[in-house]
Amino acid sequence: MLAMISALLAFAKATPDDAEENSMLVYHDGQAWKRLQRRAMLRDLSWKRSAQRYLKLDAALL
Repeated sequence: MLAMISALLAFAKATPDDAEENSMLVYHDGQAWKRLQRRAMLRDLSWKRSAQRYLKLDAALL
């Protein structure tokens, strides 16, 4: 099932209709949706990493 979820979230087909269909399949699969939520909450969404990359780029340009 996890492989199927990964494939669904990759959105192999690039149309908006396919993306919506894949999203709804995951949403209606309770276990898949919970796993997706937990995985998303583990991600670092702070600016720390981006700021470090900007500083590195800035230093390289000087």
